[in-house]
Amino acid sequence: MKILGVFVMVIFAICSTFAQGLKPGSDKEHKRNFYFGFEQSELLQNRYKNLGIDNFTFFVGQRFRSDKWEKFGWRFLIINAELSEEHLGTNMFIDGPKDGLTGNLTIVRLYLDYYPFELKKGFFKFMPIVSTGLGYNSDGFARNNKSVYRKALAIPFSASLSYTFFNVIFFEFPVVDFTFQTRMKKTYLNDTYINFPEYFSIYMWINLGLKIRF
Repeated sequence: MKILGVFVMVIFAICSTFAQGLKPGSDKEHKRNFYFGFEQSELLQNRYKNLGIDNFTFFVGQRFRSDKWEKFGWRFLIINAELSEEHLGTNMFIDGPKDGLTGNLTIVRLYLDYYPFELKKGFFKFMPIVSTGLGYNSDGFARNNKSVYRKALAIPFSASLSYTFFNVIFFEFPVVDFTFQTRMKKTYLNDTYINFPEYFSIYMWINLGLKIRF
């Protein structure tokens, strides 16, 4: 976890330095425009229980400031979510006995975002966002005192719809993340078969956050 924390700090410093180095444009809305928030769906499946270092989500990003780059931005996302027995019990990619089955999902993404257009009406703004970048996926499952772990490097492609109110509060839904990944082998946990696709993954998320301008 310490290594992951250092990685987050380095990525944030690099992206912030690059963004601050761009020449500001005339649109004040994009100057020093940071945002942060939390992905909701992975926490909701466990009813927001046991929130902490082992069960959290977080993202932070910035839209670039110059006229030349104003349709682009960066975003860093981390999900480290506990998977409950109730949630895994309905998963179509897990076959066999599921009683007592628990798990953990870790997702890391560094996206380059593209904003093709935006629509404004009073205090409301709508934007589609298309993203790609680099990432990391890992998951683990435990049952009857035995466990298995899988991990992979990832190339994600994401599309989302963003809704902003008063230029401060925003939510994004749907957020669809389609990822090509190095092989995450199908495996057995005793007589439970972990049968997720090996070379790709698809996630559907809900993001809620705040924008900060200074």
